[in-house]
Amino acid sequence: MFWEAEIEKERQNKKQLFLKWLNTKDDNDKIQYKKAQAKVRRMVTNHRNEFWDKKCLEIQLYLGSKQSSESWKLIKNIRSSNSDKSQLNLISADTWEKYYYKLLVEDRKEFLGKNERDWKKVQIMLLKLIAIQ
Repeated sequence: MFWEAEIEKERQNKKQLFLKWLNTKDDNDKIQYKKAQAKVRRMVTNHRNEFWDKKCLEIQLYLGSKQSSESWKLIKNIRSSNSDKSQLNLISADTWEKYYYKLLVEDRKEFLGKNERDWKKVQIMLLKLIAIQ
């Protein structure tokens, strides 16, 4: 389970301190609330990181190769807020269109010598692929 009782207890404490600060409007109560808020934020972040590390280790042990460790580095980079490190380049729709067009043109070896009816089927299929995008 992701949420632990300890975190819930601190979250309830933070809520009580917030309500106290709302009632009193005292600066000391606000400081106590802000400290409790930071503590809960730290606890949640640490718990999430520990949970993520355990899951990664579990999967890495299951796969058990050097390639898997490289895969997990990529996944961690994608997960991080600074996703520029991931160097993951997505393929644009234009590139896909050009790729499929080259596959379905009539000057390919597979289409040479075929009758006109087969070519019409290919054209219809190409138009459907373009319409999907």
